[in-house]
Order: sequence, then structure tokens, then C-alpha cells
Amino acid sequence: MSVSAPAAAAAPCPIERFTYWGTALCDTHVLDVDWGNGRLESFVVGTNRQVWHAWPGSGGWKSMGGWAYDMVKVWKDGKARIVAHKGKDNRRWCHKDPGNGKWSGTYFCG
Repeated sequence: MSVSAPAAAAAPCPIERFTYWGTALCDTHVLDVDWGNGRLESFVVGTNRQVWHAWPGSGGWKSMGGWAYDMVKVWKDGKARIVAHKGKDNRRWCHKDPGNGKWSGTYFCG
């Protein structure tokens, strides 16, 4: 997980999930989710303001890209998994896995 500081001053906080250590922005929400059948995943805002996620067996934190002010929520829509974050324009932006394990890039979702 990146440890470079964003332009706006924000304190880095260590985070550990599934034995993987990284650095998230302090005072932002961490979204821990059980998608069912024991499928666990965590989402955070990294110090580079990108969305990062980890799950058991991921080998560490993985960048999902985008620019995030804070994490908002996660939900399922049929087989699809969706994670939303607040962007720098204060609107909600999402990433979606349609059910094949491949997350989309960031798209506007309201």
C-alpha cells in the first residue's frame, strides 16, 4: 500500500487486516464486509487517496484506483458486489465486481 502523502495534510494510520499491514488515512472509514460463505474483504482510503482492498489470500493490500475522500458503503446486487466512496467533488463514486472477481474502474454512481 502506498505511503506517499496526499496534497491535503492527512495523518497516516497503520491498518492490519488478514495479517496484511498497510497505511490508511486516519479519520476515514474502514469497510469490513462478509460477502457470504465466509468471503471477507476490507476497503480503506490509502494515503495516496486511492481505494485499497484486501481479503484472505490476497497477498496484501491492492489498489483499486480512484480518488477517495472517505469510504461510504458496500452492497450486493444479485451476484454483483459494489463499493462506494466519496470523491473530491463530494459525490458518490463506485467500483463494481459483476460476479467474476474483476473490479471495474471508478464510475459515478450518485
